[in-house]
Amino acid sequence: NFWMKKYTKAMEIYQEATPLAEKVKDYRALRTAYMNIAAIHLELKINRPIQEYINKSLYYSSLMKNPYFDCETNMVVGLFYWRLGNPDKAIKQLEKSILLGKHINARSHLKRAYDSLGVIYSFKKDYREALHYFKEATLLKDSIQGEKTLKHLNELDIKYKTAQMDKQLAQKQLIIT
Repeated sequence: NFWMKKYTKAMEIYQEATPLAEKVKDYRALRTAYMNIAAIHLELKINRPIQEYINKSLYYSSLMKNPYFDCETNMVVGLFYWRLGNPDKAIKQLEKSILLGKHINARSHLKRAYDSLGVIYSFKKDYREALHYFKEATLLKDSIQGEKTLKHLNELDIKYKTAQMDKQLAQKQLIIT
C-alpha cells in the first residue's frame, strides 16, 4: 500500500514539526501543517480528528492577521466540510472566503469558491443558487483569461516594436558605414 505509507510518513513529519513551529510562533507553518494533517486524515478516511485539525488551522490562520491566508484557509476548510458530507458548513466557510476574497481581490480563490458553491447548491437541488454561483465563476474566469490575453498581446506588441527599432537601427548603421 504505497500511498498509505507516503501519507503516514507525511503525517509523522508534520506532527514532528508542529512543536518546533509553535515554539518559534510560525503561524503560517502551523496553519499549513494542520491543514495538511486534516487533508491526510480525509484521504485516509480517518474522520474523527479532522475537526480538531480544521479548528487549529483556522485558529493559526487568524493569528497571522493576513486576509489572503484567511481567505484561502476558509476556502480549503469549506472544501473539507464538503468532502466530509456537511454541505451547510461548507457553504458557511466558502461564503466567508468569498467575503474576504472580495475585500482583497483574490480572484483565483473567488473563482474556486464560486465553482464549489455552484456544485454544492446543485447537489442540494437549489438550482437558482447553483446557477448564480456558476455565473459568478464564469465571469471571473473570463475576466482573468481576458487579462492574461491582454498581457500576452502587450508583450507581443513590445517585442514587435523592439524588433522594428532594432531593424531601423541596423539599417541606419549600414547607411553610416
